[in-house]
Amino acid sequence: MTEGGRTFLQVGLQAIRGEAPRRPPLHIALVIDCSGSMASEEKLEHAKAAAIRLLERLQPGDVLDVVTFDHAASVVLPAQPLGDGTRARRLIAALAPGNDTNLYDGLRRGFQEARKNAGRGDVVSRVLLLSDGEVTAGVNDPREFRRLASQMADRDVQVTTVGMGVSFNEELMLALARDGKGNYHFIRDAADTTTVFAKELEELTHVVARAVRLRIRLAKDVGLVRVLGAARLDTAGTHAARAEEKKIDRKVYEELGIALDRQDEEEEPGIKLLIPHFYRGDHHLVMLEVAVPRGRGDRPVADVFLKYKDMIGRTHRETSARVTVQPAANRAEMVASLNRAVKKNLLGFQTGEALAEAAALIAQRRFAEAVRTLDERMVVLGLAAREWGDRDLDRDGKLLDRYKTVIAQLHRRPELAGDFGQYLSKSLTYEGYRLTR
Repeated sequence: MTEGGRTFLQVGLQAIRGEAPRRPPLHIALVIDCSGSMASEEKLEHAKAAAIRLLERLQPGDVLDVVTFDHAASVVLPAQPLGDGTRARRLIAALAPGNDTNLYDGLRRGFQEARKNAGRGDVVSRVLLLSDGEVTAGVNDPREFRRLASQMADRDVQVTTVGMGVSFNEELMLALARDGKGNYHFIRDAADTTTVFAKELEELTHVVARAVRLRIRLAKDVGLVRVLGAARLDTAGTHAARAEEKKIDRKVYEELGIALDRQDEEEEPGIKLLIPHFYRGDHHLVMLEVAVPRGRGDRPVADVFLKYKDMIGRTHRETSARVTVQPAANRAEMVASLNRAVKKNLLGFQTGEALAEAAALIAQRRFAEAVRTLDERMVVLGLAAREWGDRDLDRDGKLLDRYKTVIAQLHRRPELAGDFGQYLSKSLTYEGYRLTR
């Protein structure tokens, strides 16, 4: 409205969906927790089943290595072409639980194996970590784990984490996936092993762009309230992302001959996001809540700049756009101008935040507050779903309703929480991560 206020700016990136590019060779480093706690709930058996299903999706020429860890790490299968997979299956099937959990050592050895092919031609390298527990041996400082994952991501080795069962360090596994530029999954039982790596390999084999840099420069007098869908980089984070961008720039030049174009650029103002790899059919959404001052007529809100390495055309691409807003004369006009696609995505972010908040409340056994958090979000989703006839919003509302019903039962009978409460909290966190990622 003319007196100003808050609004939302949405920036969406969508990769091509057409014919898939040539599948690059993969190097997968499987890092499997074989500590004593993996014996409970058949967690090690589920991890082995997930690993076997992964092998079924690889090609004979793909490189695989298997690292296990309990009190120390061991390279069970050194990096080598998979072949027919017989040896790898036999070694994985023979894994048995041991003692303590030296997760850092296992992760470090997995990275060492994965690095043997990183940066060679168009090989795509990734560490897949399957673990269930808290660290009980070796390095236990979360900052060291995150530093290791970030350093390896800079060197073109990403890490995806898979939490096993209901008793794992969720905060650490999520942080590793974020800093390691990979994904986060959650396996509770045998049924989850079927699909956990399906999307992972689909993603890895279809890189269509690298060094994707998004920069949003807000107009004068437009204030940033918060960022959804991406972490806003502080000064240190900006410098780290800039260094990573230059590394990718040089690596792509050395491997593929795409000319250098990021080495001598000066630091530019704005909110920045760097995505090292972008995949066929992938999309990324960033939403900014901004404060716009009073005024009439078209008001500039932001200039958006996108720069990336096109891996299909083997060239650089750049584009930009200016975003403006037209103040409404009254509330009715404002409501009529609502962009449903943007509002729907905002509701998705807010639903994810509500799920994560409810998960934290359950972990603190504050069940009544968790119920209220989901109930408030359900009301909004339900109204929007009915008003717009939107099946996605209706689905999300029903998901919240199912969670709310279960949490209400725990509120009435808290003695039932135990392991189920832990599972419920992790399930909510995962769904929240999925919606806000």
